[in-house]
Amino acid sequence: MSEFLSIMPTQLPDLLPRKTMEDPVVYDDYAQLTFHPSKQLTIAEVADQLEEQANLTLLYHRVVSEGLRGWQCCCAFSKPNNGRMYKFNATAGDDGIVDTITVCVFESIEVMRGTLRLELQMHHKAGGMRYEMGEAELIKLFY
Repeated sequence: MSEFLSIMPTQLPDLLPRKTMEDPVVYDDYAQLTFHPSKQLTIAEVADQLEEQANLTLLYHRVVSEGLRGWQCCCAFSKPNNGRMYKFNATAGDDGIVDTITVCVFESIEVMRGTLRLELQMHHKAGGMRYEMGEAELIKLFY
């Protein structure tokens, strides 16, 4: 977690401002960090920053309500071959602006893989996917 906090907030200052970070929640295999972005950004803008500035891979982008705006979420993660094990989840409210970014910093690649796979399956079943990585493609990244 300390490595993440020393690197990522400087790479993504608008998304991960340290002053808005809630107290970390530490579990056996990962730590969960919650941030509130300092700029008003749409889910598409956040996904772009995660991919371009942090070199993360988009797992999915889901729209819960149809229409011009509505609750949306996306998930991106670090590829396991880069030595970092992070999962980012961003959520946007009805106004279309991202208000929360939750980051999981994993201790185990197996736990990360299982978490990503389960999350992809749950969101796929719920529907409303604008983009989703195929499960086979996800699994290939870990082997």
